[in-house]
Amino acid sequence: MEEEKVIPEVENTDSEMIRRANEAAERLEKANKEARKIAERMESASIQRILGGEMEAGAKTPEPVELTPMEYAKKVQMGEINPFA
Repeated sequence: MEEEKVIPEVENTDSEMIRRANEAAERLEKANKEARKIAERMESASIQRILGGEMEAGAKTPEPVELTPMEYAKKVQMGEINPFA
């Protein structure tokens, strides 16, 4: 009534383990090269944005808004603008 447990044989020889480790190392080296390329492209794009006048955070300096005479008068009455300054 006892069932025999069948365990699949896995090649765990030293040469097999070394081969697998070498394959893993090759994959890591390839991934690192790709990551370096991506980082260089991102750095280049960031430099282009900065040199183009864009700030690091991506926000641009807001352009001054011209007030209409009615808006100006309203802000003076509310004390938001000092006409004598």
